[in-house]
Amino acid sequence: MKHKQPEALRMADALDDTEHRDIFLEKETANELRRLHEVNEELLKTMRQLACLGMGDVYGNSYGNVIAQMALNKATGVNK
Repeated sequence: MKHKQPEALRMADALDDTEHRDIFLEKETANELRRLHEVNEELLKTMRQLACLGMGDVYGNSYGNVIAQMALNKATGVNK
């Protein structure tokens, strides 16, 4: 079964093709970036909650807490 290319990657490829660029694609891409930003914010919020799960407002040290902290670090560019 062939997997469909993610929409953001399809748009990026289309933007790289400067010969066939158009205003509709640019608007569509801007809307997709806004949608992805909203999804990303929700995911980061959830990861922060998991990183502190059982500890109130501070990061915990359980295996799950640490996995969530590592994911947050990667997503936010901390500890590069």
